[in-house]
Amino acid sequence: MIFSALLGVSCAIYRQIYCTSSTIKLGLKFIIQTMASIPSVLLGIFVCGLFIVTLDIPKSLLTASITLALMVFPFVEVSVEKVISQIDEKILRDSFALGVDKNFMARKLVLPTIKKNIISILILAGSYAIGATAPLLLTGVVFMAKAEGLLSPVMALPFHLHMLLSQSVATQNAYATALVLIFILIILHLLSAVVLFDIGEKIARYFKHKRS
Repeated sequence: MIFSALLGVSCAIYRQIYCTSSTIKLGLKFIIQTMASIPSVLLGIFVCGLFIVTLDIPKSLLTASITLALMVFPFVEVSVEKVISQIDEKILRDSFALGVDKNFMARKLVLPTIKKNIISILILAGSYAIGATAPLLLTGVVFMAKAEGLLSPVMALPFHLHMLLSQSVATQNAYATALVLIFILIILHLLSAVVLFDIGEKIARYFKHKRS
């Protein structure tokens, strides 16, 4: 989520606020759409070849996270760009008319306005990435591991489910693992809605008003 936020939010802000060349915008759009159509296993092969083989970074949580970030990057970028495009254009024009530069406007106007949307989008991106198995096989997960840091391999829940399903004697455990995965996804989607629609703040105001 951190890596995809750095990539997706930065690219979306650049395309919507900073970029003035239609050619560059079209080129970035083509790249993003192409990445969205790439199978996740190919992203795993790319990260394995570049980071693990070429840069000699060990198969670890870091390389697995980079793979998942690349996988959800198009979703984050397109979603954030759509949110930015929905900001009232009058506000942006007034900012330019007052002599506000793009850096100040992006930091003090755009980001605070869409902050809740960004958090909600990143939570949904995490729920999207949590079920990926194929790219993790090449970049970060092993059958048994104890996570000791970013540069150590890990055991991922979808890979655990895959291993249990491959063993006919562990079918019940596989269904239990799938149920845990489903509950995590439900919680993440509910959390995204809570953040986006200020449900927590509304509930707090309701109880405060009821006490008063």
